[in-house]
Amino acid sequence: MVKVWTFIVHFYLLAGVQGVHRISWLTCRFTDEQVAVNQEGHVETHLIPRQAMLQFGEKGDPPINPDAITFLLTASKLDLRRYVEGVEPEDLECELRRYSTEGIHVRWPVQGALGYNRWFSCTLKHSKGVFTVTGFLRHPSDQGPPGQQDYRSWPAISDRELLPTTVAMVIKTQTPVVNARLRSEQKLHCQFAVDHRGPNVTLEWHRQHRGERSRLFSHVSRSGQTHGSGVALKGLAGGDASYTLPFTKMISEGTYICSVSVVPLFASLDVNLHIEEPPRVSLNVGPTLVMEEGKEQKIMCEAESYYPLDVDITWYEQDPRASRQRVGAPLPVMLENILMSSHKHNTDSTFSVAAFFYLQASLKSSGRQFTCSVTHQSLRVPIRQSFILEVEEPSSWMLNLALVFLVFILLAILAVMLPRLNSVQKMDDCVEKEEERPESPGSICLSMKSDHSKYEPPDFSKEPGPSDTKSQYCSQRPESPGSICLSMKSDHSKYEPPGFSNEPGPSDTRGRYFRRANSAASSCRSTKSDVSKDPPENFNNEPAPMKRSSYQSASSENLGYGKRSRASFPQGETVHQSEES
Repeated sequence: MVKVWTFIVHFYLLAGVQGVHRISWLTCRFTDEQVAVNQEGHVETHLIPRQAMLQFGEKGDPPINPDAITFLLTASKLDLRRYVEGVEPEDLECELRRYSTEGIHVRWPVQGALGYNRWFSCTLKHSKGVFTVTGFLRHPSDQGPPGQQDYRSWPAISDRELLPTTVAMVIKTQTPVVNARLRSEQKLHCQFAVDHRGPNVTLEWHRQHRGERSRLFSHVSRSGQTHGSGVALKGLAGGDASYTLPFTKMISEGTYICSVSVVPLFASLDVNLHIEEPPRVSLNVGPTLVMEEGKEQKIMCEAESYYPLDVDITWYEQDPRASRQRVGAPLPVMLENILMSSHKHNTDSTFSVAAFFYLQASLKSSGRQFTCSVTHQSLRVPIRQSFILEVEEPSSWMLNLALVFLVFILLAILAVMLPRLNSVQKMDDCVEKEEERPESPGSICLSMKSDHSKYEPPDFSKEPGPSDTKSQYCSQRPESPGSICLSMKSDHSKYEPPGFSNEPGPSDTRGRYFRRANSAASSCRSTKSDVSKDPPENFNNEPAPMKRSSYQSASSENLGYGKRSRASFPQGETVHQSEES
């Protein structure tokens, strides 16, 4: 049982190793160089493409392709395959080139190294731009090259030559291309490794844009000198040389160069940072546009605040019901005669542009959907904005005019009737108040609320005779079974009551007070003020001419009122004055 488990463990371990190191060889393009000096003294370089193989194995392994140049990568502390784990061989691009040390000869400090080395560079790129790896291949030699060791005296390589090599240094970036938005934080990846301990490494970051090159950061491991910021020094010991941009601006765009130098090798990788700001798309109409037939309106689709400059705006027309069909749906029709505005350069270096057309409303276009499609390199899919057109038949201007005229007439009638309705309402309120007053069951009262009731009462006589009506007011009252009370609410009703006599003859009422005759019914005298205390007038049952009392004359002349008539009471009936408290 133990042997079975041991076999299973070893099987999975071997499968894992094979999974990690499943790449055994790669087809590469070897770019050879032929350098010469022309007659004018200038150096000319001719690039010669040659077929080569990158083979992973041990010393003494035969070449896989004997007809090609074979670079045999033997085991060392650095394995190039570890930097391309999980990638299929067909997704890798391999390129081999000669590397010149510019005449510098330095013994590489590794165990078993010979005095002389021939150097090559191997670059592995992912076909989709996921990463870039550059390794330096060292081919040891016990004999130095003839003459000066530089690019002008390359040793020749035959077509079937086998070159055993090892990896001396590796540099890698996982962000060869960075598309960043404005005001964002970006980390530019860069890592390196050397096949021996304690190398004197010089790390630098540069930015190059529009022909200008500026240094952002530098660090020398042996002296510890550091200039600039953006790289964590703690990570440098482990080979992490990533640079951080805390806040991207429009001027942050450019090519960032990570370079690592270990004499005599110098490696660099480019990280291209592009600022991409997606556009904001808007229409000048809502989701539904209602128009009258024959009307025209400007329809505009605007793309704002995008970067870089290139943007594509297209207008389409289609039936929204047909677009829901999965099979056999008609394609949208692209509109022609679309006009473009000039590009607007905003203050933040972004751009804006608009595409518009003039829409002529017709009934056959009612229900159609119009779509604006905007494409930009910062967008994975286009941005679309749509609206649906609804066309109505034009309304008659005569009908509109009649409606306006009718409204004016109604307003005029309402303005005239409102004051009248208010006055009628006030009169109704007064009538209701009068009707709510209580009535006396046994008396007949004359209500005189105004000052016109303040004159003295006239003489009453049962016999016919001449009377002076200039200062008297006579009226005939009907008989009543109860008492007759005269109500005088104002102060003018407070003069003394007239005197009544059963004897015939004239009577002078000036300055006299006459007592009333006893009667079966009770009599009331109103004495609300001192004015009613003047002497009453004499009343005679016999016919005789009556003199005008001085009180009546004075009252009539002072007040200036016209004639009044009072009712003469029937004979034998006692007149009562009511006291109102």
